[in-house]
Amino acid sequence: MSISRRTFVKGSLALPVVSAAVSGCGNDVSAAPIVDAEVNDDPSSSNYGKIEIAVPRYPDLDAVGGAVMLRLAELSPGTRPFDVPPLGVLLVHRSTADDAPEFIATRADCPHQGCPLGYNKSAGLIECPCHASRFLATPSATDPTMCVGKVVHLPAQDNLTVYEVKRLGDFIYVNLQVDQSCGTASNLPAVVNGTITVRWRCTVAAERRRHGHRQARRPQRQADDRAHRREHHQLCVRDLHAQEVHDLARARRG
Repeated sequence: MSISRRTFVKGSLALPVVSAAVSGCGNDVSAAPIVDAEVNDDPSSSNYGKIEIAVPRYPDLDAVGGAVMLRLAELSPGTRPFDVPPLGVLLVHRSTADDAPEFIATRADCPHQGCPLGYNKSAGLIECPCHASRFLATPSATDPTMCVGKVVHLPAQDNLTVYEVKRLGDFIYVNLQVDQSCGTASNLPAVVNGTITVRWRCTVAAERRRHGHRQARRPQRQADDRAHRREHHQLCVRDLHAQEVHDLARARRG
């Protein structure tokens, strides 16, 4: 069975687990099967704002490399300290417990045109079956900007929203109150002596301007341009103080 974006958004109410295979011109991946779930909406509960999933109950999630799409029941109107993703949550069993993160949770739909996402185990990427968008499922151990949910292939231009996931025995808890998306404070490097060191990709020309280099004469500019074409990007490094960290996190979240 093939499911269109409109059908996915509208949802099926007949079964608790629904196949969400999508045909299109995108990646060779199927959208994750749909599982009905609920967000704990009791403010007095320690699990307020969390989604509880019993892993052994869902074979598609129990094995490493598996994934399900959590279709969330609608909550009553009201103000809460969290937002419920309207098209659900993609929950991925990424690895074994000794290779954290074992489970990851992101928004279930592609930021490009809203198609339901799937997990490509062999590539280790979250992918869109409708088009070619791909997102990281494994964070880099050396580059904090290469975090879970980061878009690494067009046409999508925005990263995925990523939620905190914790496992307690056979149960997984997805916490909608804790945003672990790229650019949030939880994904910035550690503070050392009041500063953090941030690395990012930037153009050589932009970095020269930031350091106040005077404009070179024409022959030198031409040589610089040739070098720039050979190596378009370099790794830029900068120390940021606490207020700049706050501002950076807000800006990168959008």
